[in-house]
Amino acid sequence: MKQELIIQKVTDEFSAKLSSLSIDNGKISVFKDDIPENIDKSLIYLRLLLIGLEHDNSQNRNDKIQQKETDADGNLIEFYVDQPVIINLKYMVTPYCSSINDANGLLGVIIRFIKDEGYLNIEGFSWVNSNNKLLKIDISDEMDLDKQIRLFNLLKLDYKPSLFYQVKVGINSDKKDIFRRVEKKEINMVKMPEKNN
Repeated sequence: MKQELIIQKVTDEFSAKLSSLSIDNGKISVFKDDIPENIDKSLIYLRLLLIGLEHDNSQNRNDKIQQKETDADGNLIEFYVDQPVIINLKYMVTPYCSSINDANGLLGVIIRFIKDEGYLNIEGFSWVNSNNKLLKIDISDEMDLDKQIRLFNLLKLDYKPSLFYQVKVGINSDKKDIFRRVEKKEINMVKMPEKNN
């Protein structure tokens, strides 16, 4: 898969992780889009919504990274690439339950679950210098109550207590500045004709 599809892949994996939850022996259905109007109100639903992307400017974007790989002929090539674009994916997780009490219980279950199991394995989507680590789901702590209510108003939704998370990902550049090392230097000596005095 193309590495630039990492945003879609992270959202799908986050949704799958939340879908593995169960509460009171009931399965949880997770929606990444609007929840349909004809849902069974006795069931438990979560809405996972990607609410935004923020650039992470903590690295110097002018620095180049040296990389090595083998070409189709088996030759080792070395090249420089630009720093990847690092972004924080911001998510909102909202429970839809038959009662406020059930929703509050589900919020607690999600908090504990993400604290204990808050990693996503996104195989094949590593970026330069990521070392193929698992992606961590972190609490997004800048979403105070006032910001949450404004977000619900912006989305034209009735306010519901929700959880806010972020996942840091990188997107590589395809541009490679290839260079070749000098493997052997040849020095040719030229014998100068002798001068006759």
